[in-house]
Amino acid sequence: MYGLVTARYKKYPMVKTEGVQSLPRMAVFGSEQSDTSLQRIASLVGLGLDNVVLIETDNRGCMDPIALDKAISRATKEGVVPILVCATSGTPTLGSCDALDRIANVCQNHQVWLHVDAYNLGGVLLSDVHRHLMHGINMADSVAWSPHGLLGVPLDCTVFLIKEKGLLDSCNKLEATYLFQRDKFYDVAYDIGDQSVQCGRKVDSGKLWIMWKAKGDIGMAKLVESAFTQARYFMDELTIRDGFRPVLPEFQGNKVGFWYIPPRHRNMNETEDWWAEIGKVSLAIKKRLTLKGSVILNCESVKRKGLSHFLQLTTDSSSPVSQQGVKVVLDEIVNAGNNL
Repeated sequence: MYGLVTARYKKYPMVKTEGVQSLPRMAVFGSEQSDTSLQRIASLVGLGLDNVVLIETDNRGCMDPIALDKAISRATKEGVVPILVCATSGTPTLGSCDALDRIANVCQNHQVWLHVDAYNLGGVLLSDVHRHLMHGINMADSVAWSPHGLLGVPLDCTVFLIKEKGLLDSCNKLEATYLFQRDKFYDVAYDIGDQSVQCGRKVDSGKLWIMWKAKGDIGMAKLVESAFTQARYFMDELTIRDGFRPVLPEFQGNKVGFWYIPPRHRNMNETEDWWAEIGKVSLAIKKRLTLKGSVILNCESVKRKGLSHFLQLTTDSSSPVSQQGVKVVLDEIVNAGNNL
């Protein structure tokens, strides 16, 4: 929301006083795998769902920069003003990372604000090993990052970063004299309440500060790398066991999606009905394991890519899974799937 509202104000500062009726029709662009918050915010701020353009993704679930470029050009020719592109680092279902550098080049060519939703994988910037997944982040106009998603900082704790100094102030401030007097006896530069919509907040940033202070740069990097190591081990174990099939041949982040195919469904023609049945198997396995209380897994589907319900394991650093623990999880899935 902050990214979109600030991008709109940057292009049309009169919106603050005159409202949305003074503006032309605008559009925002995001990956078809992006979080639905993009549509929610477009609805809330008066853009409308019809003006959210979802861009197709490649076989890894990453936004296609060429398709984005064409969509922005098409909107411009139709008299619609492209106001913001939302790229994603760690999509909610597949954990995919958009190519930020290529998307940023498209945005710069069209003079469109680039916001990056790094809720899930923003923490990779702390690791020399994995920060390449966000190559080009320096070209973004704004970034949202939740240290909860990968580092396990307790909710709520989210960071919003913006490149242009002073823009949040001019966009949001109302200078309520009963709150934000400028003649205080201390430096008022840190009175950031007038930059925000909520004005006052809990000091959630303290959680991240304390954790970082305790672990240091090296310790924080190790947390990131631990989550990725767990996901890689799970993927390796999954591929050598009978009946398991990964949703993607290679995962970029800490989410591993997979199907379990019971023995009676193997060596059959993989028709549409067969895949529908496998989707039901995933749902049934999740239900069984949850009610048993042994393992809790996500169950996802990607209708736009024709992917039926699949199971998903997400690793983070707050509760590392041992190699033995991974084997136990897989054994539980096999038992639940074979005995349906």
